[in-house]
Amino acid sequence: MGRRGRLKIARTVALLVLGVLSASCTESAGAPAECTAGGSAALSSVNADGFDVIVFGEVHGNVQTPQLFFDAVCKFASKSNPILVGMEIPASSIKAVRDSAGRGRKAVFRDGFWARSKDGRSSAANLELIERLVRLESEGYLRLVGFDKRVTGKEDFGSSSLSALASEEQARGGNGKWILLTGRGHSRYGNDPLSLTYALVQSGRNTSAVDVTLASGTTWACVMGECKVQQIGNGQCENSYMSRDIGPGTRLQVTNLCIDSATASAPAADSATDIGT
Repeated sequence: MGRRGRLKIARTVALLVLGVLSASCTESAGAPAECTAGGSAALSSVNADGFDVIVFGEVHGNVQTPQLFFDAVCKFASKSNPILVGMEIPASSIKAVRDSAGRGRKAVFRDGFWARSKDGRSSAANLELIERLVRLESEGYLRLVGFDKRVTGKEDFGSSSLSALASEEQARGGNGKWILLTGRGHSRYGNDPLSLTYALVQSGRNTSAVDVTLASGTTWACVMGECKVQQIGNGQCENSYMSRDIGPGTRLQVTNLCIDSATASAPAADSATDIGT
């Protein structure tokens, strides 16, 4: 072998070593491999310091908010102190996704929520989000829970959701930050049994509520019993935030986070045959 050949081999080995070292450094830094480096620039306006809970309020049924939420989870994911990630769907429907991991989606659509729900919570984008969260959970970065315990729709949503979240934290012995995704009506603060944010604050938890506003585009929504792609927004919204001291030692911060354009995401079951399930 000539000198040029030996140099080429040496260069290849050096690059491989650098690659291994780079991967080792990334792993030791604790960043989940599935997370995008840098995340979403929009999250720079969300201040989480000193808050026990971050509640994202969304308009269900679009592609952009699940991605934004996943970026937020990535920002706080930790193996040393796993966060609690909560979704506004039944716990059994989280379990259906967890149980089907690595085996295709056919079993997922045997779950009643994924098979029959037509609102935006059962969107294809939301299912993909939960599948990604389940993978992070299996790697030890978080604990995932579905906190929607409603059966009749007349239940006190705020307190029942808080109960589900607190029970999960107690069962697993964790004390990490809570990152939650729910509808905007439940994330808004007010003395209302439907407000999850109100229940959190009244329980003494410092809470950061992030109201995600869609300036324009489309979303999948049910209006007067008709579920379809709907136009949303008037083209205008802006980021802002407001802090409030609710009581001794309890803080609430409300951030309005603007997404310029949204794309509708229909129920995952609607395209199940197209994705080979």
